[in-house]
Amino acid sequence: MARALKFQHVDDLNTLRSAISELKGIMELAVDCEGVDLSKTGKLCLIQVGTKETVFCFDVIALGRRVFDEGELAQYHLSCHVHVPCLIA
Repeated sequence: MARALKFQHVDDLNTLRSAISELKGIMELAVDCEGVDLSKTGKLCLIQVGTKETVFCFDVIALGRRVFDEGELAQYHLSCHVHVPCLIA
């Protein structure tokens, strides 16, 4: 029987810091990005990062650049080939 995953909506600095703290040291992550015309000039809206237990939904609209600057989330995307153009502005 499949295990239920926990979902965490990350839309403020406190939940951002908590989520990043939980992600540190995790070696296997699933990453998905949602947005409008995802490209270097498109708009990134949501970043979903999943572990074996939890899916974190980072609300880029609510957090803005803080998701990368204060949350250090960019370090988890450096090896993603599909969405890298969205993260290099």
